[in-house]
Amino acid sequence: MGGEGATPRPPIVMSKQISAAASSSPSPTVTRHRRTYKGERSLRNSVVALIVLFNAVLLVYPIGKAFSGSFHQWNPLNGTYKWVGTQNYSDLFRDPAFWTSLTNTLYFSVVVIILRVGLGLALAYAIWSKVTRHKTLFRTIFYMPTVTPMVLSPTCGR
Repeated sequence: MGGEGATPRPPIVMSKQISAAASSSPSPTVTRHRRTYKGERSLRNSVVALIVLFNAVLLVYPIGKAFSGSFHQWNPLNGTYKWVGTQNYSDLFRDPAFWTSLTNTLYFSVVVIILRVGLGLALAYAIWSKVTRHKTLFRTIFYMPTVTPMVLSPTCGR
């Protein structure tokens, strides 16, 4: 491996003495420090700052604006912005259509989550089980949603 002129690497220095490894304590840990390059920390901090700024501008601000707008009677067409307090919420909680839609949404969410997770686990078990026959069929069913658009897109474009 090391040809002529190759310098050997220095041995890794252990942070604890070898005699400590013979005791009942866990084995010593080898500490390796990764070399940081000039500008790496500032690049990392600027990327994190951009992500935080992106989330603040595109997520936190609109949610906060919508929440504060829920306490107002607002018409964007003529620019009226009148304070009504919690009147919107009291109207909402008295509306039977709200409770019907909330019940339907919760029911739909619970059923879909249980069926998707259950069907996914059953299909995964069927693909990897040694007991199951026709594994090729289950793999085909599993990859069908991924492969179908890729096959149909060029065909429909003709």
